[in-house]
Amino acid sequence: MDDYLGCIVPGVEEWIDDVYPGAPHPKGYYFVPLGKTGMDNKCEYDDRTLAYCVSPQTIYFGEQAVWAQYTRHGDAASALIMAHEVTHHFQNVANVPRARTPNEQIRYENQADCGAGAFISYANKKKWLNPKDDIIDLAGSLAAAGAAPGPDRSHGSPPERLAAFGRGFLGSQPNALRSCNRFVPEVPLVD
Repeated sequence: MDDYLGCIVPGVEEWIDDVYPGAPHPKGYYFVPLGKTGMDNKCEYDDRTLAYCVSPQTIYFGEQAVWAQYTRHGDAASALIMAHEVTHHFQNVANVPRARTPNEQIRYENQADCGAGAFISYANKKKWLNPKDDIIDLAGSLAAAGAAPGPDRSHGSPPERLAAFGRGFLGSQPNALRSCNRFVPEVPLVD
């Protein structure tokens, strides 16, 4: 799994340079092996973690979580999640304000799903994907991660997540990430 993620990171790094020139990259992408736990600043991680940690600007991918995505949703699912977490990094770089309630977080998560769609569009144009297989896999991953309505919901519902992804995937070129500005219009990710 570590080698698998090592294949994804260079493409994501290339995408960052193309869509967000001059922006700092995440300071690290860390694979968390089975049974390992830890703390990075105020961010806890373990083998089930798929997360961006704001203060150290790092991304964690737990082996158990990556394996679950791979076996349930295919080989492109981790690339989708990596781009989602990198979009949280873009939000951090742009100084997007933090949500104060779980429901306020939904638009930021939808923006991250939109960013993932923009990355998958980029990857498709680079011919890194098998569109007939991978796009179906990605839809399954997004739908499975959707949240049910409620006051503590912090992520979009399956239809909201799919729509946000579609906005980024179908966004205008050369930088489809611009289409994701609409989720938090007061603080654009990119100009």
